[in-house]
Amino acid sequence: MLSVLKIKNQSHRVIFICLAFYLGFLFPLHSQLEFKTNSYSPLLDSLLRTNKFLEPIHNFPDFYRVQIIYTQIDRDTKGNPTFTNHTWRLTPNEYFNPASLVKIPAAIFSLEKINYELADYGVTKYSPVFYEKNYSCETEQQWDSTCICLYPNIAHFIKRALIISENSPYKRLYEFLGQGYIQKKLASMGFSETRIIQRFSSDCDEEGNRYTNAVNFFDVDSILLYRQPEMYNQEYIHVKDSTIMVGNYIMDGRKKIKGGKDFSNANRIQLHHVHQMMMAIFFPGSMPQNLQFRLTDDDLNLLRYALGINPEESKDPVYDKKDYWPAYNNYFFYGLSKQTQMMKHVRIFNKVAMAYGFVSETAYITDFKNKREFFLSATIYANKDGVLLDNRYDYADVGIPFLKDLSLLIYNYELQRKVKNQPDFSELERLFPTSK
Repeated sequence: MLSVLKIKNQSHRVIFICLAFYLGFLFPLHSQLEFKTNSYSPLLDSLLRTNKFLEPIHNFPDFYRVQIIYTQIDRDTKGNPTFTNHTWRLTPNEYFNPASLVKIPAAIFSLEKINYELADYGVTKYSPVFYEKNYSCETEQQWDSTCICLYPNIAHFIKRALIISENSPYKRLYEFLGQGYIQKKLASMGFSETRIIQRFSSDCDEEGNRYTNAVNFFDVDSILLYRQPEMYNQEYIHVKDSTIMVGNYIMDGRKKIKGGKDFSNANRIQLHHVHQMMMAIFFPGSMPQNLQFRLTDDDLNLLRYALGINPEESKDPVYDKKDYWPAYNNYFFYGLSKQTQMMKHVRIFNKVAMAYGFVSETAYITDFKNKREFFLSATIYANKDGVLLDNRYDYADVGIPFLKDLSLLIYNYELQRKVKNQPDFSELERLFPTSK
């Protein structure tokens, strides 16, 4: 409708532009990023039916709290992408515990904060950063033995949080950002239902997570560049919500208590939100304004590298091959297998999550040899007995095999799907020259 309006003079032109800009928020121009909720994609449904192991999950999706998003990518002759989203039981209002998925926004927001709030002080993501202890559940940090440089820095925390999903570096990103800052960032993106209000630290309760340490940035000569004081978030209001109860029982020591676990004061993220963030990391120029992160090319390459590198390939930090095998944290394609030979031409940029019976993964999957690419995100609740906090979840028998089989179904479908124009992976190949 707006395109047929006649703009008679400059003042009308300004009004037109402002109106178009305003409506762009209310009615996103990027309809390619719309995700159908509470529906079952015929394509995904037909693929799920072909796998015998997935049959009970397909037949009882509510019991397993399954949610799936599969995004096809088609390129034009100039390489510009068109996204086609397929969802299966995407249920934004149904709680699943995001666990380590929150490390993705924490990493993105940390880089943004440095670029646009600390750069004038000379701070970069590689600057030495020291943490003070100001509140009872906090800890100080001045050194990082996992880094070749031996000092903590935001870039290294991001690598550690994403490569093998360490919780300690995520805690440092959370403390650098502050609880209130994170929530304001999420709200500005239109993600009001997403909530990141917890460190991964058993020592910090609801009150403790409102506090975040004072953080000091230095240059390489130990000269203080910037000191961020201790912060406290007064704005977060804990509202109990009976709809965020999960399970039938919880264990309190050896005692089983009826009623399930209340997640109303826990981290929460909707699956399509983290899926969109992954898309924004790899296709920043194709995203709507709310997903236009203020990141440099070097920032994007850091995120892509940390999401895509395997533990044995990492040189800084270095990981023990006995504990971290090549396919570690690649539930898509490889499951829990330590012996499976990885396909060198397939590069999976991903983040996995596991907690309280929930297993999730979000990924951009690329095949450098066959020139295929797609996004896939999924979550499942693998806890047949409905008891939480007993450490007897069905991860190995149900959750992780589900993610493995689902991803292979879609990958094999992608190999057969006709595409007019092949993607150019040259930028990613420079990050991973062996993936050919």
